[in-house]
Amino acid sequence: MIAYKFDGTIDGLFSCVYNSFVLKEIPYLVADGDLQLLLDGEVRNIKTDHEANKRIITALYNYIGFNALSDIKFAFRSGNENKSDVIFRYIRRTFECRKNISGKFSEKIVMDFYDLVKQVSNEVHRMKGFVRFSECADTIMYARFSPDNDITDLLMPHFTARFKNMPFVIHDVSRGKVAMFNGSESKILTVDSPFWLQMSEQERTFQSLWRTYYNSVNIKERKNDKLMRSFLPTRYHKHLTELHRVGA
Repeated sequence: MIAYKFDGTIDGLFSCVYNSFVLKEIPYLVADGDLQLLLDGEVRNIKTDHEANKRIITALYNYIGFNALSDIKFAFRSGNENKSDVIFRYIRRTFECRKNISGKFSEKIVMDFYDLVKQVSNEVHRMKGFVRFSECADTIMYARFSPDNDITDLLMPHFTARFKNMPFVIHDVSRGKVAMFNGSESKILTVDSPFWLQMSEQERTFQSLWRTYYNSVNIKERKNDKLMRSFLPTRYHKHLTELHRVGA
């Protein structure tokens, strides 16, 4: 039994698809991290082949079109640990059918794939409202968050339109990814070490006022944590001003 291991890039995943057809084998698992091998399993390390990738992408475009190809790239942003295996099998099934299978939801492969797409798109929608910005000492607006999926750059169009020409930074602390906007241009960086921008005094005052208001309008006898979690999952709480200590 063969398992494929690749470098974690989408090009590496396309190389897995290419090798699967060239070698005429279907791995029982495709992953980019540590593999849990079966007793009779072995690992095949797949090297990224950019020329082979072009052939895969061209074939995908011909079979499924631009929108469905975008769904593959979208699904690859998922934080699901099985995403590589799911996407691999969706692509391979597409090639086996030689047509667009995006509407064949009776097949588990298709359902699993579009579950990944839905996870990413839903979180993008949620984060447009959940991301909280703080004013820093140098008037830059700064927001920390820890999304389940790699969506930082997908949020930029929304916030650049919202802030117009105001500079801001969105920081995905779990991935070390930073999106910056200087008022006219945006850039995405990856940082190796954690950092924190100092809040302005006015921001500290506003956060204190907001927390006081939040606590005062809540009726203790009618507190419903279960309902709150259904609207606002617990994993997002740590970056919300009203749910943690001011200045933390």
